[in-house]
Amino acid sequence: MNNNPPKNLENDESSKQASSEEKSKITDDLNKNLKFIEALVLYNQDLIVVENEDSTVRYISPSVKNILGYNPEDVIGKSVFDYVHPDDIAKDKSILKEALMTLGKVYRLEARVKSVGGDYRIMEVIGSSHFNDSNINGFIINARDITDKKQEAEKRKELDVLKNKFIEVVSHQMRTPLGAMRWNLEALLGGEIGDPLNKEHEDILRMIYNSNISIIERLNDLITALDIENQVVRLDKEKTNLSSLINSLFIEYNSRINLKKLKIIFNMPDLKYMVDVDISKIKQAMSKIIDNAVRYSHHGSEIEISLETKDNEIYVTVRDTGVGIPLSEQDKIFDKFFRASNSTDMSPDASGLGLFIAKNIIEKHGGKLWFSSKEGVGSEFYFKLPMVV
Repeated sequence: MNNNPPKNLENDESSKQASSEEKSKITDDLNKNLKFIEALVLYNQDLIVVENEDSTVRYISPSVKNILGYNPEDVIGKSVFDYVHPDDIAKDKSILKEALMTLGKVYRLEARVKSVGGDYRIMEVIGSSHFNDSNINGFIINARDITDKKQEAEKRKELDVLKNKFIEVVSHQMRTPLGAMRWNLEALLGGEIGDPLNKEHEDILRMIYNSNISIIERLNDLITALDIENQVVRLDKEKTNLSSLINSLFIEYNSRINLKKLKIIFNMPDLKYMVDVDISKIKQAMSKIIDNAVRYSHHGSEIEISLETKDNEIYVTVRDTGVGIPLSEQDKIFDKFFRASNSTDMSPDASGLGLFIAKNIIEKHGGKLWFSSKEGVGSEFYFKLPMVV
């Protein structure tokens, strides 16, 4: 007689055991994943909140203890607006009301939230509504404490205001004596006062005069940069021929051009390129571009300037074959006080304000300034301005 169990019974037992082991493995994996998620929430430095439709807190992460000083169980069941600054409640309620009607949309705001000590922390809040998801059925918030960051930014802003005010006061006070020095030097060099100068004395006075002019220009640049930052630049516009302005500027730079034996190439058709601009300010902007081309061009090289019209705009190109701008520094070229690393040898005393001023003045006129450059080859600066009839 055969006492062995039937084969199909052995297969069933083996299948049950395998199924049990598989279930055990799935359970272990789920527990591991659950513990991993719990650890992520536990050690997260941000605050995670789930709100009900009536704004009561259904869940709040343990980080609330470190951020605001509350135990999670003391907050759950209470309205989030019990902790929001009174002046922020109306705004935050309006946002929450809108969020309830637009499921899934992400909202960002800053809110002042009361800590257990009674002071208010500034929180950067990102939230979205998920009442259509049965697994959540709530409004999820991720909040980060940015109080220290905001306070540091405010301190820096206050220091910048004080610094700019100091520079402005000093600059204005220095302009008067420097202006008086300039007038007296011009009178001396022009032979209007004093005895006739011998060549040695004239050379010394001319050197002092040039330094005086340079300082005045620096002060004017500083004051212009401050006006730009404070958004107090005003334009007194009038119609003028842009090509005539450019020609007059190159005449002013004639001595420097001759000293470096530069060749100037004009590609400007004999047409009137009329623009509606503040003449003194647009000349200031263009002079910064031309000054850079002259300053950083090699001895005996050439500078080319071109004008053309397109879509009721005038395009100006100033090309040089100078030192160029290193690729890694080109994104900073319009920053205030920035100077390219390869420019200091050719011009150690430049301020780094020229292109900052030029860009802002041109944009103030509804135009645009941009460039292309290659180190060791040269640069092309382009700007455009609206054309008028």
